Amino acid sequence: MECWYSCGFILITIAIMWKTIPSYPRYEASPKGYVRHKVTQRVLKPYTQKSGYLTVCLCRNGNKKTAKVHCLILETFGGLRPPGLVCTHLNHNRSDNRLENLKWDTYSNNNKAGYRENGRKVVLPNVLPNVKGRKNP
Repeated sequence: MECWYSCGFILITIAIMWKTIPSYPRYEASPKGYVRHKVTQRVLKPYTQKSGYLTVCLCRNGNKKTAKVHCLILETFGGLRPPGLVCTHLNHNRSDNRLENLKWDTYSNNNKAGYRENGRKVVLPNVLPNVKGRKNP
């Protein structure tokens, strides 16, 4: 697929590489963060969830299913999700789904990075602040 951009009087064409999504063989993903239907070649328009993640609606075996774009991109170009790992954004921008911004990481490391970036305090599950009780005397 080629995308055309108009810059005044100059037309620039950019070729985008597409690869089939393993869990959704009727769809393709690009390393730039786009998802399209394989037959119609139409790029799907993502919508933003309340959490800030971009999501698309896909069909598999006649059933509609929503999927997060960043997970589809990393699954396509980085292999299926290894057990115990989650897809993380390196720059912590949930709408930036480029392949170079994504990696598989542990849930714990992803949360720690989010706390560092957003200035949130880490709350340990057994030790709650300002709470007195059996586990926190």
